[in-house]
Amino acid sequence: MAAWREVARKVQAAADAIQFAPSHDIKKIVCYSMIDSGAGNEKKAFAAWFFALGDIRHIRDYLAYAIHFARYEGSFTLEQLKGIVRWVNQAATFCDYCGFHEQQALVQEVFGCLDDVKTREELVELIKPLRLYASHMNMWSYHYFPYAIGYLMPLQDAAYFKEGLRLAKT
Repeated sequence: MAAWREVARKVQAAADAIQFAPSHDIKKIVCYSMIDSGAGNEKKAFAAWFFALGDIRHIRDYLAYAIHFARYEGSFTLEQLKGIVRWVNQAATFCDYCGFHEQQALVQEVFGCLDDVKTREELVELIKPLRLYASHMNMWSYHYFPYAIGYLMPLQDAAYFKEGLRLAKT
């Protein structure tokens, strides 16, 4: 059996493990604001994980593009499709810096066997589980997002600013 198939199975198992329960990294970073690298502005976790959670969506979407193009766009060569998969690297590396280590390890395992894939169908079989993993991570990021932070940023109208200007002039 090809090594890439084993990697695909391992990533699928990781995706299955977080389908109904958040990953260790989601709990540690988003629920408890613990980022081992110290990433964050002025010792605040919000900005680091806010941007990392956005990059999780990028990982999911880049892989979705590669899957779509592999299945439906004959103009892309296999090497070009592998290049699209490699777009994930920047997002995954930043996520790793922000504490999403399991995801980075899975991405690197996929990258490690990417050159062994010989057909478009094999490429899809390899990366579909990683897209599913990123999709589950994205779902958990929305589940645990601290929506109450919105109370700190109420909508304002012109009357609010007119009153502020009036007070500033006194």
